[in-house]
Amino acid sequence: MKRLTIVLIVLVFCIGETHGRNVLMIVNRLPKNGTLRVHCYSKDDDLSVIYLHRNEPPLSWRFNDAYFRETKFTCDLRQGNHWAHHRTFVSYKSSMNPSQKNNANATWYAGAKGLYLSFNLRTPELMYIWM
Repeated sequence: MKRLTIVLIVLVFCIGETHGRNVLMIVNRLPKNGTLRVHCYSKDDDLSVIYLHRNEPPLSWRFNDAYFRETKFTCDLRQGNHWAHHRTFVSYKSSMNPSQKNNANATWYAGAKGLYLSFNLRTPELMYIWM
């Protein structure tokens, strides 16, 4: 009985809140009427392909960091004629959040030049140019 109680307590801590405290956001700031093709995924979750048009609300996902392994999301963003310009990159990983308190906000802006990261509401910084 004691073992079952311990297992249940551990599960409660591992599952945590279902809505999540971390936020991963993708914002389309492409010029003119540029459309952004977004496909983000982790080891456990495939967030499917979504087409984000300019001036649409940003895409946003909420999640918690895993307790016993690193949480990592990868995104493949494409834009331009026949999706000629693209970039696949790690959009979030636990080590980006040094406090490990599940309060990270990773916002990626897709612009004409490339991809900009604003982590925890800081000034966006160019991280990747389009390929």
